[in-house]
Amino acid sequence: MTKHYSTLFLGLFVSVLAFGQNTLLWPTGPEEINTGVNSTYLVQSVSLEGNAIVFGYELGAFYLDDQGELVCGGIAPWTGSTTQIAVMGDDATTPSKDGFSEGEEITYFALNTFDQITYEANVTYLQGSSEFSTN
Repeated sequence: MTKHYSTLFLGLFVSVLAFGQNTLLWPTGPEEINTGVNSTYLVQSVSLEGNAIVFGYELGAFYLDDQGELVCGGIAPWTGSTTQIAVMGDDATTPSKDGFSEGEEITYFALNTFDQITYEANVTYLQGSSEFSTN
């Protein structure tokens, strides 16, 4: 009996984890997140759990807002070749944090455009690092 409850609990826990990744809000395009302060990154490759992806994904750069929630601060379609992504910095003219702070680590996610599932992504840059720095 205990084994069944453990299996049920594990199944529910895994379902909650998978669902939680789908709760990230994705903008329909970069114009929704333009703060007027940005930096351009040249992404050379994207992988999910060590496997390179080729096409069918939106690549998103996420930061933590004032409430500690992940928010998209840059988006670009991933087509399997070197891609530019404009990553937005915090707009100093607004009271809330609405972009990346200088030196803040960029967290990448990839949204599968076919099944709308979000995955944590690892990126390789042509040059540079995953720390935000204004152009």
